[in-house]
This record gives sequence, structure tokens and C-alpha cells, in this order.
Amino acid sequence: MSGAPRKSTPQRRGRAGRHALQGKTERHQTQRSEILDLLKARGSAGATNTELNEIGFRYGARLWELKKEGYRIRTECLGDGLYNFTLLSEPISGSPLPSRQLPSKPETTLPLFAGARE
Repeated sequence: MSGAPRKSTPQRRGRAGRHALQGKTERHQTQRSEILDLLKARGSAGATNTELNEIGFRYGARLWELKKEGYRIRTECLGDGLYNFTLLSEPISGSPLPSRQLPSKPETTLPLFAGARE
């Protein structure tokens, strides 16, 4: 049986996964805070991807999370794989981002679907 991958049981994954996830979310929050502090400190000069990479390899995910929280961050390509990130504005406190709503079902007048109303 050598070379065959071992399958982990759901119980094994579940127990380790919960603890691992808790540590990751705390680390992610710390990285978000450090990135935000750096962007605030730099102002209009911004920070490069190499600088953000020193905070965390997944800095792109942390930037996405900040954007999702309402921070406006500009990305500028400087060439040769170098990017500059600038904090443009912070979220307005007390007003969460609007949640995405699904469009309502359109009324259909097609005879094929006339009896399929819910």
C-alpha cells in the first residue's frame, strides 16, 4: 500500500480544522491591522507589494478583506511585477456595506411557463 494517499476521516479533519481556523483568523486580523496601519502611515505614497509581502504572503487576501469592509484601496502597476497600494478612504462608520440582494423573479407571459408559478 505504499504510495497510496491516506484518507483522513471527517472527525480527524473536523477537530484539527477548528483549532487551525481559529489561529488563522487571529493571524489574518493581525495582518489586516498591520497592512492598514502601514497604508495609513504612508498616506498618498502608499506601500509596495514587496513591503506588504513582509507582513504576510497572502497580503492580497488581506487587501480584499479590507476592501470588503469598505476601505477603498487603489492598486497601481509600477512594472516588472511591482505594485503600489494606496489607501484612498475608510468606510463610513455606522453604515455597513449594502448586502447583495438577488433580483426578484420576473413575471413571465410565455405560455410554456404559465403554470409554473410559485
